[in-house]
Amino acid sequence: MQVKHTMKVLFIIRYFHPFVGGTEKQALTLASRLVANGIDVTILTSRFRHSWQRTEYIQNVRVIRLPSPSIKVIGAMVFLTCLACYLIRYKKHYSIIHAFQIGYTSLVSIALAMGLKIPSLLKVASSGSGGDITRAKRTAWGKLCLLMAKRATRIIAVSDSVKKELME
Repeated sequence: MQVKHTMKVLFIIRYFHPFVGGTEKQALTLASRLVANGIDVTILTSRFRHSWQRTEYIQNVRVIRLPSPSIKVIGAMVFLTCLACYLIRYKKHYSIIHAFQIGYTSLVSIALAMGLKIPSLLKVASSGSGGDITRAKRTAWGKLCLLMAKRATRIIAVSDSVKKELME
């Protein structure tokens, strides 16, 4: 008897529903379509308010929210710590890590994917003056995020302009 292996994808995106933006919409649309095609997708995101559910399903996609206080730097540190713990603890529950945008969340996601020997995928959101790459080049921390982005197993460029910036 042959055992069927279902691909299990873990989307990691710090800001997600109820926040509504381009990346959030793209993540949910992609996740729901993958689920409709038989791929197990979980979205791992922030829980900025205690009133938000820790776990819920949105358009048949499982969403897990990790603690992330609304205090800017402290919230990010708490989220990243919880993210690292989650990735390590549940490493056998997913077969690929898909991070969105170049930043501290993708840095931790890709670094841990490498350490856990799990493939990683990074979707670069946009190009130009407000895009991922230009924004990351402005700070030392951003440059570190760019270096780690290059270590992703695969990178998705959503447009020719993003691809051009990535190639440069």
